[in-house]
Amino acid sequence: MSDNSKKIQVKISTFLYHEVTDNVTETGFQTVGSLPYKHEINEFYNNLNAIMKANIPVTLVDSINLYLPDVFLMLTFDDGGKSAMFIADTIEKYNWRGHFFITTSMIDSKNFLSKREIKELHQRGHIIGSHSHTHPDIFYNLSYKDMLKEWEISRDILSEIIDDRVYCASIPGGEMNFNSQVSAHEAGFKFLFTSEPTLKPWRSGGVVNFGRVYPKKGSSLSKVLCLARHKCYFREIVKRKFKNFIKKFYYLFKSNG
Repeated sequence: MSDNSKKIQVKISTFLYHEVTDNVTETGFQTVGSLPYKHEINEFYNNLNAIMKANIPVTLVDSINLYLPDVFLMLTFDDGGKSAMFIADTIEKYNWRGHFFITTSMIDSKNFLSKREIKELHQRGHIIGSHSHTHPDIFYNLSYKDMLKEWEISRDILSEIIDDRVYCASIPGGEMNFNSQVSAHEAGFKFLFTSEPTLKPWRSGGVVNFGRVYPKKGSSLSKVLCLARHKCYFREIVKRKFKNFIKKFYYLFKSNG
């Protein structure tokens, strides 16, 4: 029986973070929209301690058997801001490793990781993945050709840096369509991470897709712990659907205005 015909049984609570810093001007994108995703150092430690209390194994995507009814946690970090090195130091204190998704056009710029730092993260056992090349705000609005170009450029840059295959990617903005998945598959990715709050991975477009939850700055620790225990997902799903509706209505109004 091929993997494509097997039923995915594993359940995974995958957390999405961005920057961890006490000075938001020092790392990552400098936009108003990025601020809710920049956690202060003490808050991030509190989040990790809440996740630890769930007593569910924190692992990496390539260590998971999708076809067994197990439960896991994963940690992912988008954009590739400079605070990734501090994040790696911090989660390693818990004997955890994470997934770092890099916007490759920003490599070696002021607030982002250098090539040397990306290579070091890989050597320390963290997974390096693509977050596209230029981080388009609405990835699913790109043409298929442009999607594929974003993935391929990013893949090639990262593969050269780490001298290894890059097989994971995350969608800028977190929202995707079927073309996003198929283009990622054509670019050689096996795993694609989105921001849909779901515990169960699913196969579509040639890739295995993983949903994520993203506690913003100021989120309660009870919420973080609840999500880590694989609970509280219905509320997150409703919030996500409402957010997507508002966003699509806004861009429709903007395009017609």
